[in-house]
Amino acid sequence: MMMNATLLPKLNTYIESFFGSSSSQTSLEERLKKLKNLFTIMGLIENMDIDNSIIVTHDFTNLKVIDTLTKVLLDSLQFNGQTYDSKVSGNIIILKKQSPIIRIFIRMLENIKTEKVSFSDFNTYLMRMMELVKKVSSEEEIAKLGCKCGKIMIQIYEKEKNVNRWDVRKFIEYAQEASTILSQDTEWNIISQNVVHGRIITCPLARNNNNFNTINCEFIKGIFDGWIYHVFGEKRTHNIHTPASEKDSFCETYIAF
Repeated sequence: MMMNATLLPKLNTYIESFFGSSSSQTSLEERLKKLKNLFTIMGLIENMDIDNSIIVTHDFTNLKVIDTLTKVLLDSLQFNGQTYDSKVSGNIIILKKQSPIIRIFIRMLENIKTEKVSFSDFNTYLMRMMELVKKVSSEEEIAKLGCKCGKIMIQIYEKEKNVNRWDVRKFIEYAQEASTILSQDTEWNIISQNVVHGRIITCPLARNNNNFNTINCEFIKGIFDGWIYHVFGEKRTHNIHTPASEKDSFCETYIAF
């Protein structure tokens, strides 16, 4: 079955019609069983393994189609009041139930959008978010939350500064301004035609004297990811080197085009 993003509303409507008027009262377990049966019959999936996580296998190769299928699955679970995170790898979609802390974090980001928080006032919300991520055990999840935070940050800046189109120099200007929000001392430079270099000289939120905060560091690296993905796309090669000793205490990142 061919599928694209334009079919998403129709598919969700069809799915709810399949479940009938009592859809919202259907238990999650029963809904998952019915979804597995329906999606298999429709040819959308090959199998759905239902355990603590939901593992879906399919035979699609087009990334947009896979993204649409993922959204259909997430929307179908959301209808039951269940919020899941998704991870796509090849022909496998993994859905994991969101923890209460992550739901609170996402709600905070939504409130920031609604309340139209200014870029200069973002630091207050950043501190609150860092308090929340202390309760998240997975470094991967912490980095993902940082990425969401970073995207909101740069979108606020983009709107305030009327940035219609990003280029390397505008990104460097943004990164330098954003360093004040993160209480960092940074340097950003174009070092060749296709490489940008960022040097984080001090980062008190992650490293203060001899104390190194791993959680804050992962969160801040995620924030950098959010900036870079928003401006350059997820295909840009970049990494942040975090030193192991005080002797070489700066961090640095390269963005390659």
